[in-house]
Amino acid sequence: MEAEKQTEKTAGNPNTEGTTVQTDAPGQEPGMKLFAGDKVLWIIIAALAVISVLVVYSSTAKMAYDAHTARSTAHFLRQQLLILFVCVPLIIIVHKINSRIYNHLALVAYAGSVLLTLAVYFIGATTNGAARWIPLGPFQFQPSEALKVATVLFLARQLAGRQSVIDKLRIIPSLNPLRWKRPDQRKIWREGTWPILAPVLLSCVVIFPAHTSSAVLVFFASWVMMLIGRVRIRELVKLLGLAFAAVMLAGLLNLGRSETAGGRVETWIDLWTKPQTEKPIDQLTDTERSMIAIHNGGILGEGAGQSAMRVEMIHPESDYAYAFFVEEYGIVLALLLLLLY
Repeated sequence: MEAEKQTEKTAGNPNTEGTTVQTDAPGQEPGMKLFAGDKVLWIIIAALAVISVLVVYSSTAKMAYDAHTARSTAHFLRQQLLILFVCVPLIIIVHKINSRIYNHLALVAYAGSVLLTLAVYFIGATTNGAARWIPLGPFQFQPSEALKVATVLFLARQLAGRQSVIDKLRIIPSLNPLRWKRPDQRKIWREGTWPILAPVLLSCVVIFPAHTSSAVLVFFASWVMMLIGRVRIRELVKLLGLAFAAVMLAGLLNLGRSETAGGRVETWIDLWTKPQTEKPIDQLTDTERSMIAIHNGGILGEGAGQSAMRVEMIHPESDYAYAFFVEEYGIVLALLLLLLY
C-alpha cells in the first residue's frame, strides 16, 4: 500500500513526469544492505572464517611449543584474527563492485598476476624447497593464488565474448608444426588457441615449477569452465589427452616438483598395498601421521583441541592441518567442510 501511495503521488506531480522513484520495501532500511546478495554464500564465508580460527589455533600448538616463550598459541590466534579483520572488509568491498568492472580489469589482473608469479622466483621467500611467497611486512603474499583467480576471471571473459560461435571453435591446432601455416590452422590459432587456451597454459607453466599441484588445479578448473562455456567436447577430450601426456613427460624429465609429487604418490601406494611394520613415531612421515590422525578421528572425532597427532607432525600448519581436523571433529564434519568449499 505504501508503495502504491508513493506511485500515485509521483504520477500526480508534474515535476516528476517521466521519472521513476524507487522506494524501499516495508521493514527494510533505505539503501543497500551491507551483506546484500546470496545469503547462503555469506553464511558459508562466516562458517569458514570460524573454522579457520579453530584450525589455526589448534595447528599452531606445536609451533608455539617449539618457539618456547617467544611466541604462544595466542600469538598465532591474534595473527589469524588480524587477517580476518583485514580480509572481511575486502570481501565486502569486492562484492559491492559492479561485475562489469571485473570484465574490464580481467586482462590487467591476469598480466599482473603472471608477472608477480614470475618475480617470486627471484625475490620470493623459499619454503619447503620452493620459492612461493613475497614478504609484505608481517604478511606473506603468494602470487600463484592470485593467478588462480585471475586465470578464472580472464578465461570467463574470453568464453563469454565468444558464446555466439563457441560451439564452432576449435582450440587444439594440429600437432604437426608444418601444417600451422595453412589457412585452417591459422584460423584455429587466431580464434581458439591464443584467446582461450594460451592463457590457461601460460598460468600452468608459470605456477608449475614451485607448486605442481596448484598448476594441476588451475588446469582442471579451467577445463571445467570450458565445459560449462560450451567448448566442443571433442576439443576438451583432446586437451585431456595432451595434458596427461604432458604430466607424464614432466615426471620422466623430473621437471618442477615432479619428484615430490611422485614421492607422495608412491607413499600412498605403499601404505595401501604393502603391510606396514611397527615404526617409532619419529620415523613416520607426515603422510603416515596424517593417516593415523584420520583413523583416530573416526566418525565423530576426539573433540576440539584433542588431536594427539598435531604435535607429532613436522608441518602441522600446512595442508596436513585437514588431517587433524578430521581427528578432532570426525569424518562427518570433515566432509561437510569439503562441501562448503
